[in-house]
Amino acid sequence: MAVPKPPFTEIIFFSSRMEIRDAVREAVKKFSPLIKIIPVASSDLAIEEIARNDRSLLILDWELGSEEIIKTLGKSAKSRKIETRPIIIIANSISKHLIGVSYEYHVRKLHAGEISIKKILEILKTIAKDEAYNGPLRTVLSNVNKKRLDGEWDAATSLLEGLQTKLPNNPKVAAELAVNRIHANQWEQALSLLEPIENLDPPYIRALQLLSRCRMKIGKFKEASESLKRAKLINPFNVDRLLLLGKVLINCDEVDEAKHVFKEAKSLAPNNQEALKGEGQCLLLEGEVNEALDLLNAIDSARELASVFNSSAVITMRKGKYKQGMQLYDSALNAIKDDTKVSARLLFNKGIGYRRWQKDPEAITCLEKALKLDGSFEKAKRSYAELAKKLGKEIPPEFAIPGEPGETEEQIDESIGLDFTLSSKSDGLRTPLIDEFDDDIDDDDDDTLDFL
Repeated sequence: MAVPKPPFTEIIFFSSRMEIRDAVREAVKKFSPLIKIIPVASSDLAIEEIARNDRSLLILDWELGSEEIIKTLGKSAKSRKIETRPIIIIANSISKHLIGVSYEYHVRKLHAGEISIKKILEILKTIAKDEAYNGPLRTVLSNVNKKRLDGEWDAATSLLEGLQTKLPNNPKVAAELAVNRIHANQWEQALSLLEPIENLDPPYIRALQLLSRCRMKIGKFKEASESLKRAKLINPFNVDRLLLLGKVLINCDEVDEAKHVFKEAKSLAPNNQEALKGEGQCLLLEGEVNEALDLLNAIDSARELASVFNSSAVITMRKGKYKQGMQLYDSALNAIKDDTKVSARLLFNKGIGYRRWQKDPEAITCLEKALKLDGSFEKAKRSYAELAKKLGKEIPPEFAIPGEPGETEEQIDESIGLDFTLSSKSDGLRTPLIDEFDDDIDDDDDDTLDFL
């Protein structure tokens, strides 16, 4: 009699506990002799195997340490950006951290407690039953993933639109189609897909994450912060999300709350520079410049330090607090006085701030100082030429750009709201998509959590 074909042909298994490895091997043999077991001894090897086959079953042992497991799942999520495989996690006991990670990374089954061949066999049968139902959807999503990776986004969109016609109420399909709308810069269409699934119970984390991006894009920072806070309730251990929430809260003028969020991120990832810079920026916005400098001394790069000060000054001046903004620039210039190129760009942005403040004489003085520090700074030359013309001031030959018109006042005025010249990330809102997945959770008597 022919052996029936299993729903998956490979199992990637990451555990160092011999009793668990033996139990898995025996259970898989009983389940199907056609399945190949691929044991791995490190997260790097697991990641290699995950990248090779996007449909293999993944079994992970939480007792290897949360950092190793999150590294494995995180790399997989960043390379795939979509759910394509069933995942099982085995642990000695359940914790909030473990549950949060399970929601975050599409875990299908979470088993805590004593493990046996019988229990693993039961889990495999449950997964197989689930795959019989969800297998066709996973196949299409796997093809969508391949199209995206190959840059064929239109083809991926067509596949997702076909799925949505067949499964109009499926939140996974709606969220993935929203990703493609975002990629096509169709933010309103993405919103129309995500808002109907915003209030699912329990919340669908991936939809909330995408929804926050859309709302940030159209300037609805308060609504974006609420979406991120709801996602945080499910998994408060995602550092990237905490960093994003902190930056959004700053834009909502909720600086004290943002500071506490950055501290949370720093407690989870003590060496994370973005968490450090975020907390430092909050201190600057609160006027605690010396305390901020003590904290930011850990930043080695003058460019990064200047970016933190510049972002804080821009936010401050948008509120009409020009004097405080200028003081922040002065503190930054004093902190990095040995780097002339960075200082030149700080002076340039300070000059733009003075223009917004309608103090043109102070503005042109800042531009002159910037050009004395960096005579090749052409953007400063153009701004200087335009402002000098307005003030009836003669342009020194060393500041002139022959044959080039100066910027308009409107262009100069606008530049204070753009990214700092030194850092394309100074607005703090360009964060890679964090891949989450969240479904119903049932708790049965044997401490196996089933993410249906």
